[in-house]
Amino acid sequence: MSINILNDNFYFYNNPIGFGSFSTVFKGTNYNSNKEVAIKKINKIIDKRHFDNEIKLMKSLSHINIIKLYDVIYKTKKEVYIVLEYCNEGDLSNYIETKINTFDNKYFYEILDALEYLYKKEILHRDIKPENILIHNNSIKITDFGFAKSFEKNELITTFCGSPLYMAPEIILNREYNYSSDIWSLGVVLYELLTKEHPYSCDSKDELWSKIKNNSLNINFDIIESINKKKIIRQLLTYDHKNRITWKNLFICITEARERSISFTEQKTYPIELSRSLFINKKQKDYLAYSVCLNNKIKVVNYDDCKVISSSAPNKLGSFYMKKYIKNTKDTKGNIPIMGTHIPHSNSSVFSSYLTKSVSTLRGFFSN
Repeated sequence: MSINILNDNFYFYNNPIGFGSFSTVFKGTNYNSNKEVAIKKINKIIDKRHFDNEIKLMKSLSHINIIKLYDVIYKTKKEVYIVLEYCNEGDLSNYIETKINTFDNKYFYEILDALEYLYKKEILHRDIKPENILIHNNSIKITDFGFAKSFEKNELITTFCGSPLYMAPEIILNREYNYSSDIWSLGVVLYELLTKEHPYSCDSKDELWSKIKNNSLNINFDIIESINKKKIIRQLLTYDHKNRITWKNLFICITEARERSISFTEQKTYPIELSRSLFINKKQKDYLAYSVCLNNKIKVVNYDDCKVISSSAPNKLGSFYMKKYIKNTKDTKGNIPIMGTHIPHSNSSVFSSYLTKSVSTLRGFFSN
């Protein structure tokens, strides 16, 4: 494979790894750090002002979930290269097509984190779609700011840009783009991420236009399993942008949903430990068994013929049951069997052996 020397810092392989409307992307390397990079060759600059705007915006951005711009190299006025962070797992559309959901929750929140960062910097992306959301080492990287624009919150933008399947109704109907239009595009992307299908199917551009015009998209929200995420996406995909959730309220909802999710996860994954337990047989038989003890709290299990007391029981309760055990298990000579060394006079096959118990622990019970 042949290489192309870009400058003293970078070279790239001549085989393209991607294509844009007016660009070709190659995989390259930084000579000094040996770090992989993506090198975007600009084939045609239609609007120099727009191009300069993209570069200016990208230089101002610094977020873990937004693609990093390393350098811009002008070989000639018509030959320009942009050196970007390399992403090794393609874009979000590839992930969606796999139909797996391993990273759905992670990607869901990372996309929102990146867009919240842009919103706080008063930047509209204006072309949110899976192809502009790259993945590197299982982390989201939003890219392609060719249409991005700084905005005032009540400003309408009348340029027609973006991808039709991800365009908000107001863009298609009125060619008007406002600060909530990206919210619709985000809703479409997140719906696809969670369900692996588009929220409304169209076989042609004319069909899409017709459905938008007649407000007959018929989005099925019920296939979204998470109640919290379903509620959020429903608010994102609100037809009338005046009733659509605002960015500010969206991020409040996201914070609350994330906190609920973390709380639920902690409850569901709380560690369970096995501990030694005292098995009190109500028919004067003495066995030892395991019981489950959550968070070091005592667990007493009552059965018809026995009680199982966790060895982590508080001293008073533990002492009570230990004394009861001692009273009921003295042999004819008055000797007390030591747990772990005494063989029960029972033919039961339920428990094959005793659990060991230290003599010092037992003495602690005697002193009570």
